[in-house]
Amino acid sequence: MGRGAARVGIRLLELGNLVKSRISVRQESLPHMQSLHQELGETINLSVRHDDEVVYIERTSGNNSMMRVVQIIGARAPLHITAVGKIFLAEDGPEKCAEYARRTGLPRYTDNTLTDADALAKELEKVRRQGYASDDEEAEKGVSCIGAGIYNDDNYESFADPIEAARGADLVTTDVWTSMGFEAENEERKRDFEDWQVDADMMRAAKKDALFMHCLPAHRGEEVAAAVIDGPQSVVWDEAENRLHAQKALMEFLLLGRIGAPSRRKKGRAKE
Repeated sequence: MGRGAARVGIRLLELGNLVKSRISVRQESLPHMQSLHQELGETINLSVRHDDEVVYIERTSGNNSMMRVVQIIGARAPLHITAVGKIFLAEDGPEKCAEYARRTGLPRYTDNTLTDADALAKELEKVRRQGYASDDEEAEKGVSCIGAGIYNDDNYESFADPIEAARGADLVTTDVWTSMGFEAENEERKRDFEDWQVDADMMRAAKKDALFMHCLPAHRGEEVAAAVIDGPQSVVWDEAENRLHAQKALMEFLLLGRIGAPSRRKKGRAKE
C-alpha cells in the first residue's frame, strides 16, 4: 500500500463481531415494546426459541390490557399454539415443520388448537405469505395474539427448489449466469442453472404484487424469461434509471473536484 493509505484489517472485523455479540435483544427491543404497549394498550411479549418451545424473555403490560393470560418471563409454550411459535415454524420450512408435528404429536390446549399436521402446514403457508402469524384462542380461550419476527443480519435461508425460494417473496431478482471474464464457463453454467430461470411459475409463487428486478444487461431465455422481464411486474427500467441518476450525481461530485482535491490553506507571509 502507498503512504497514507489504509485498509480494513482483521482487527476491525473482530471489533465488529465483539460489538454485535454484546447487543442485548431485550435491551434493544424494550423501548419499542413499551411504545407499542402505549399505543395499543395491549400486552407485548418478547420470546425466543428453544428446541420445540418459545421462551418468554421480556414483557410489557398494564392494567388496561385486555389480555388475561399471564406470561411470566422464563415461561415456555409449544411452538404450534402461539403466534410467535408459528413464525419460527414457518421459517423452518415444510419438511422440518412436518418433523415437528410427528415429534410432538401437536397436543391440544383449546378447541382451536391446530392438532392436524395438514391444517398446521396450511396455516404456516399463510404465515409465510403474509409475514406475520396469529393465535386465535389456540393457547387459551378468550385470548388472541399477533406475532412477528425480529431478524438479524445473519437471517437467510437457502433452497434447492426455486419455486420454494420465491414463495411469498415481495421481490424476485436475478443476474446473468456468466459474468465477464468467465465466458469459458458459459455452457457449463447454463446447464447448472437451467432450473433457476425466473419464469412465470416462479413469479406466481411470489406475492401477487411482487416486483422483478435485474441489474442488466439481461439474457432473455436464460436467467429470466422474456414474459417476466418485459411483463407488468418488472421494474428493471426504473432500476436502471435510478442507477443513471446515481452515476450522474457521482460524475458531478467528481467534476466539482470534491474528491482528492488539495486542501485549501490560508495564504500568509513567509518569514525571511
